[in-house]
Amino acid sequence: MLDQILELIGKGSFGTVYRVFDNLRGGYMVIKAIKTLTHYPDTAKHEYETLKSIELNDPDNKSLCIRAKEIFHTIINDQEHICITYAEIGKSLNEIMQIYKILPSFKGLSLKHVQLYGYQILKALAFIHDMGYVHADMKPDNIIICSAICDVVRLIIF
Repeated sequence: MLDQILELIGKGSFGTVYRVFDNLRGGYMVIKAIKTLTHYPDTAKHEYETLKSIELNDPDNKSLCIRAKEIFHTIINDQEHICITYAEIGKSLNEIMQIYKILPSFKGLSLKHVQLYGYQILKALAFIHDMGYVHADMKPDNIIICSAICDVVRLIIF
């Protein structure tokens, strides 16, 4: 599955995120690869279990949180990694801001979008807080703007 890495999306404290083509299912997806060093494997398993718990408590997918597909071990650059897969759903708020920033006419997000995104982010945070979770890394990189519908956000990284 990992032989078709298309691009590096980002690097964080716990792992590297890639956009890949899934040969088995014939579609694009996102893989977060976490090195199997020290406590990182436990962190990866905890993140996956948290996302699956959110999914179980949100059968209609209204929580606005990203859904993990699967977790597996693999070798990348001669090093063992734990990988969590996600459907490819869009770009981060930070990526979108960087794209528009180069346009001379860009003056920031419209008030409509700030209100819309803000409402959805608070709704998602309220949902996970009701379940007893806290999102410990809220930032534009962890807010995904769905590509098909630019007015829907998803929270990532738990």
